[in-house]
Amino acid sequence: MPSPDDLAGIMLNQIGKKKEAEELSKMTPEDIAKRCKNLKETITENLFDYLRRGLFEKDKLTVASLLAFTIQKSEGRVSGKIVDCMVNNIPGSDLVPMTEEVASWLPENLWNMLKGLEEQLAVGEDKLVPFFEEICDKFCQDAEEWETWYNHNSPESHPMPGEFGEVLSGIEKMLILRALRPDRVSFALQAYLAETMGKR
Repeated sequence: MPSPDDLAGIMLNQIGKKKEAEELSKMTPEDIAKRCKNLKETITENLFDYLRRGLFEKDKLTVASLLAFTIQKSEGRVSGKIVDCMVNNIPGSDLVPMTEEVASWLPENLWNMLKGLEEQLAVGEDKLVPFFEEICDKFCQDAEEWETWYNHNSPESHPMPGEFGEVLSGIEKMLILRALRPDRVSFALQAYLAETMGKR
């Protein structure tokens, strides 16, 4: 037989559930959506805080990026194929020769990475990033400006030449940065995460 303390606990629990149900029934759909969003953000922050305790400092950005990309994929803000391109950075299989002007300052392996973006994201039925179609030709049209961008100390914070800076989203620009200046991706990822997921 339950003790009086157990019965009191059960009663208080039921009263608490009834109050929660009454509060929930008074909420509008907008209030519920806002509450769910706040819960999701809080749970994500707590999960990351818990995870990062056991991580080396050098791995925290990688884990934070993968967590953010997973959340953004689940919300439909980013395509899984774009995330795959960001992670894998696969070179193009169809080798397109560079112009002499571009060949004078850009290594051939980076040129192939740029071509890889076109093959993965702008060819076929999907065409996730139609602007990447014939990306190498567009790149060559502004070769001098691209050389300035490429040689900049922090190209991730420098505007991209031509239409690239106007048309592309943050993650699409980061794909180009990953192809041409992989040494600066960590800085771009930090800025991207702060912009899309908040500075926390």
